[in-house]
Amino acid sequence: MSAESHLAKFGVTIQQAKDFIDLNIKQPELIFDAANIDYFVTIPMLSEITKYSESEISEYFISAGIANPNRLNNTKKLVNSDLGSLEKLVDFDTKIGILSIASLREKVQPLIGDPDFYPSYDPFFGPGAAFEIWDGKYDSDELGVKHLGEIAATTENLESLFYGTLINVFSRLDKNEFDQIEPIIDNGSFYENQALLLNALDSSPSSIVWTDAELADLVIHDAARIINDYQSSNLPVGGILDNSILGLAML
Repeated sequence: MSAESHLAKFGVTIQQAKDFIDLNIKQPELIFDAANIDYFVTIPMLSEITKYSESEISEYFISAGIANPNRLNNTKKLVNSDLGSLEKLVDFDTKIGILSIASLREKVQPLIGDPDFYPSYDPFFGPGAAFEIWDGKYDSDELGVKHLGEIAATTENLESLFYGTLINVFSRLDKNEFDQIEPIIDNGSFYENQALLLNALDSSPSSIVWTDAELADLVIHDAARIINDYQSSNLPVGGILDNSILGLAML
């Protein structure tokens, strides 16, 4: 999405954005926070606005002590990685019984924060910014995947896509592959083992069928891990699948 069309959602023009940056050029933290928190402007968009290269913009923020300016690019609701052929794993949960959304939610909620109060569960599936629901829908650019087209901007849709994708991911793994991946999940060594994750997901769907109970257990515990990790990071934006096995395999 171009900076012009993105900023139009806020009623801001390219010239107004450039004037703000020029006025505050000696306050990179202020510019970064405005881009990161207030307007969800990415580094490519900043490049379009200022005509500086993306590398120059990154260096500008790094020189000001901002360690990871690339986090400005994490604006997608579902996933901020290019999933390629694995994009089709992202889909709605249409299961019934213990793999239904309602059943999984009931089991995941007690694993999130305080078991008597779930303030961090529902916001995980909510909009990151008001502009995302002004038109009542998420487009492919806002979602981070193309094959779904536009969907209604509801927490129910995001929750369904979250669980549906986790079900599809674990259904892709056989038990031998999961035995290799489980230690990676437990100790968080995703980055050192991305090739292993990718190879497992990119292989043919599992011929060793999990029972619904086994599959539900895998989804429940990974969902809790993802939501707790996301909430503890205090990130204002980021895809709900970025920290899933699928998202981490494609970084």
